[in-house]
This record gives sequence, C-alpha cells and structure tokens, in this order.
Amino acid sequence: MFTPTNSKTAFALLLACACPVLAPSAELTGKVTAAANGRGLAGAIVYVVSGVPPSSAPPQRETPTLTVRGGRLDPQVLVVKAGESFTVTNADRDNYNFHVLFRENTERNKALMFGSETSIKTDRPELFARVSEDLGRLHGYVCVLENRIYSLTDVTGAFRLPDLPAGTYTIEAAHPREGRFKREITAGGANAAADFALPGRPKTKTP
Repeated sequence: MFTPTNSKTAFALLLACACPVLAPSAELTGKVTAAANGRGLAGAIVYVVSGVPPSSAPPQRETPTLTVRGGRLDPQVLVVKAGESFTVTNADRDNYNFHVLFRENTERNKALMFGSETSIKTDRPELFARVSEDLGRLHGYVCVLENRIYSLTDVTGAFRLPDLPAGTYTIEAAHPREGRFKREITAGGANAAADFALPGRPKTKTP
C-alpha cells in the first residue's frame, strides 16, 4: 500500500526514467587566422570531424538554397550535409550557365533562366567545391559535410559553435586559399575557446 510519500518517490523515479538527464553542453568560440601574417580569415569553415554522438544531431531543416541575386551568390559559401539536396534559384533577369566544380561528387553544369530553379544532390563530403559561371560573373563555394555541426567565420575570422555536448572532438578549420588544420578539443559543461592558424596551401614547384 502506497503512502503519499511513497507515491511521490515512485513518480519521481518514473519521471527520471522517462526523461533522462541531458549531458551538459558548451559553446566553443575562437578565431581562424593565416599563419603567415596573423590576419583573420573570413569565410573559413570550422566543423566537427569526429566525436559527435548520434543523439546530438541537429534537427531536420528546410532544403538549403543558393540564390543568384544581383550577379552574386547568396550565401557565398553554402554548407550542406552529404546525402542532402540543395536548390539553386535565379532571382536575376539575366540568364546564367551555372557550374559546381565538385571533385568527390558529380560535377554539375546547369542553365539558369530568369525565375528558374534547379535541385542538386550531394553524396560525398568535400570542402569548397567552386561555383563559377561561363562569363565569370559568379564566385562561391559549396561545402559538403558528414554532419551539420559547423560555423563559418565572420569578417574578423571569429567563429562560434554553440550547444556542443560534453566530449572530445576532432575539429578542423579550413579556408579555400589558406589550407586546413585539425586539432583535438575537449568540451565540458563550461564554454571553451580554440584558435586555428592555417598554414597556407603548398606552393607549386616550377621546373
């Protein structure tokens, strides 16, 4: 026979089993710079390579969109997950011959008429697949990741990765002109900081 106290205890135990305590999360912040001169790098990507628990995957989102507007790409760096499709939309009155120069995925060459859109699906991870156009009017990149825990740096090179569950991760920073660099980061219940100095791309030797 339950007493009022025992009933409350039983209810608390049942609630604890149904709603397990979530692991503490932290925010990782820092800056990405060029090792050669210490300059902050805008448009670099900082992302989790490994160590992501399955339960921490971001929720589903609407289809990512890359828009041609005013002769420019918005956003200039589009990030998608491997296996995810994205839409390319032409909001200009000009027509474009749109290229995505994938290396790991199938290269795409699409005619974009005014008001038209096309869908592109990615299958394999790769960084900074270049977006171009026959007349040289479009410049940008598509990054394909295995997960969607990432941040793009601002004009000063600063980045912010919020809601990172406690754990140890391999995190990489990369930039299309300044190369890439990995490091291991341990995040706990408190906020953490990490900076990345990118080494630059190897110089091509001339004969």
